[in-house]
Amino acid sequence: MKSTPQRIDEEVCREHWQMLVGHALRRGKQTDDACEAVQELFLKLLQSGQYETLGGYDRAQQGVWLRRKLDWHLVNRHRAKVCKQRGGGSMHVTLDCAQHVAGGETPETLHDRRLLAAALKRAGVTEDALFPKRQTGGERTRLSRWKKGLRRRFEHFLS
Repeated sequence: MKSTPQRIDEEVCREHWQMLVGHALRRGKQTDDACEAVQELFLKLLQSGQYETLGGYDRAQQGVWLRRKLDWHLVNRHRAKVCKQRGGGSMHVTLDCAQHVAGGETPETLHDRRLLAAALKRAGVTEDALFPKRQTGGERTRLSRWKKGLRRRFEHFLS
């Protein structure tokens, strides 16, 4: 009896479901969130066409591959959540009152811009703090290496 792709998908899902949910729970997710993340992972793999690569692996290799994919999926979900909390997708308002959007300047946005500029001035925030000077290649390299070292030291707290 030859298995159809749909049959293989059902078997793989059924076979690895509990292991993946347990893996997400060990990563600190709540039960509902872990189940939702695993469902999203399977759906994403089906939509992207990556699901067919599982056919060449045995059961143990499938589990390792799916766990790795789930780890990255959880990281991406967390990044999207943090981005949304920090105002991802919100409208950018410039601080320069003289700069107007062609035909799009309204009294509300002008008022908001002036209010924001006044609040920043009252807080003592300078333009240099908002817009730091251009860094040299060496400064960027040192900063990048420092950030990587810091991430390595604290990665067990972040996972």
